[in-house]
Amino acid sequence: MIIYDLNNIDKVDGLYDLTQLTFRYDVGVPLSQYTVQKGEEMRMDLVCESIYNNTDYIDILCSINNIDNPLNIREGQIIVYPTSNIDILRYSEPETEDVVLLSNSNKTTRKDTNRKKYLENNLALPPTTLKKRTNQFNIDGENIILGRGLN
Repeated sequence: MIIYDLNNIDKVDGLYDLTQLTFRYDVGVPLSQYTVQKGEEMRMDLVCESIYNNTDYIDILCSINNIDNPLNIREGQIIVYPTSNIDILRYSEPETEDVVLLSNSNKTTRKDTNRKKYLENNLALPPTTLKKRTNQFNIDGENIILGRGLN
């Protein structure tokens, strides 16, 4: 089953952006009614096939009928569907002008001279080690003392 909307939804980092609008309802579109037949329960694709002879408008049928889960349809349920001008119900983003990014060309990068000297001398931070091994904590009676001997 091909859900028409997924082909038109933009992907962000390889994932569909499900926050995009894909449907708009226009009151001027004529509607008819269809009764879900035996064998079509939980199968919105079969209902769409019966109505339009294709499965391109499953999303529109679900939107018009406030069906959030197409698996919830049942035999005898009345489905309202548009009879003409179906494609105008699909939402499309309005045309926008090119976006101009503004930047501050006067901004300068501040350089840390101490770090520059450190890198020029091929110095690196060693792992934190002590000359003499010590416990990270000590127990003194009922007291737990953290960090003794680390300074």
